[in-house]
Amino acid sequence: MTPTRVATAVFLATAIALPLAAHSAGGDSSSVMPRGLEMIRRTERGFAKATGEIGVRNGFSMFFTDDCIAPPDSTPVRARLLARPAPIEPRVTTLVWEPLYGDIARSVDLGYLTGPSSYQDAEGKTQHIVYFSVWRRQLDGLWRVVLDAGMDQPSLAPEFANGTFRAAPDPAWSDSLSPAAAAGATAELRQVDTAFLAALGKDAKQAYAAALAEHPRVHRDGQHPLLDRAAILAWAATQPRMLSAHVIKADASAAGDFGWTFGACEYMKEGKLQHAGYTHVWKRDARGHWRIVADLLNAVTAP
Repeated sequence: MTPTRVATAVFLATAIALPLAAHSAGGDSSSVMPRGLEMIRRTERGFAKATGEIGVRNGFSMFFTDDCIAPPDSTPVRARLLARPAPIEPRVTTLVWEPLYGDIARSVDLGYLTGPSSYQDAEGKTQHIVYFSVWRRQLDGLWRVVLDAGMDQPSLAPEFANGTFRAAPDPAWSDSLSPAAAAGATAELRQVDTAFLAALGKDAKQAYAAALAEHPRVHRDGQHPLLDRAAILAWAATQPRMLSAHVIKADASAAGDFGWTFGACEYMKEGKLQHAGYTHVWKRDARGHWRIVADLLNAVTAP
């Protein structure tokens, strides 16, 4: 099992006892953030604090929607957590994380956060992770996680070393969609993602060159996030060709300026067919075109 944050959480939910690790407070951001992003950030930090105090089963179950997914699995993860025995006494955990980068839709109903996470096993060995969560504001006004992913890391990612929160660059697109166009944004985003997947099957570098935003992120297991557009394009030229891929879920903000997609794909790796789940976060550019601001790939690993 890939040791992502959720995979670790599902495992820890059955643990009898683990030593308590202090929640990482990190430094508060003094910069002006887009409206609503500070609420997501504080909710995420509350999520991390609650998990440290009442255990991963209860903590994750409180902050996940019923249909929240954890790549590469497309089935709801909350039901799997709730199927685990409920602790009678609080279960402390060594799984900690801190949101240090994020973005939000203009309509303040959809956003994402990412940052460092760590897990210390019973032998005291620390495992580094970069987590990534997509948040959606519910009808009751509360923010809940709809997608939770993570990437195993060789060490703490350099971009998070100073512990300061950074908001992603402000949206350059300032126009407003008609009500009909906004309502159709999810369907439009599904089509855009499908076209990008088709392009990946032909030439990955060209596909990314056409789809990447000015300030993108690429998360892969075993390496720190790639943040430079030129470096990402050079990396894309070395990647195996996508053999097949399809969209499973697409979701856009009410403003139609921000959204995410999740799907399944196949490619060859070291002569073997590899299955994976991908996540793309999309954002409109200055001309209203959808561009990828975050790209994640979680490979399916043998049990």
